[in-house]
Amino acid sequence: MLLTVLSITVTLAYVMTGGLKIRMIPMARITADRLGYPRSMIRVVGWLEVGCAALVLGGIWVRWMGILGALLLIATMIGAILSRARVHDAPKRFIPAVVLGSLCVAVLAMHL
Repeated sequence: MLLTVLSITVTLAYVMTGGLKIRMIPMARITADRLGYPRSMIRVVGWLEVGCAALVLGGIWVRWMGILGALLLIATMIGAILSRARVHDAPKRFIPAVVLGSLCVAVLAMHL
C-alpha cells in the first residue's frame, strides 16, 4: 500500500514538473539560461521526467518498470543537483531536486 501511494505521489510530482518544462513556462526558460543549457534541452528533460513517471506508475503492477523509472529519475535529480552546484546556485534551489530524488530512492528501496 505504501509503495502504491509513494509511486502515485512521485508520478504526479514529475508529471507536473515535467509538463511545466515541456510547456517552457518562463521559469523553465530562466532556469535553462541560468544553468547555461539550451532551452531545447529543458524540454527533453521534461519528456524524460514524464516518461519515467509513467514507468514508476507502471511499477505498481510490473516491478522492473518501477525500478527502471526510479533509477532514471534518481540519475536525473543527481544531474539537477550537480548542474546547480556548477553555477553556485543558492542552497534553497537544491531543495526540489533533493526532495524528489529522495522520494525516488524510497520507491526504489521498496521495490528491492
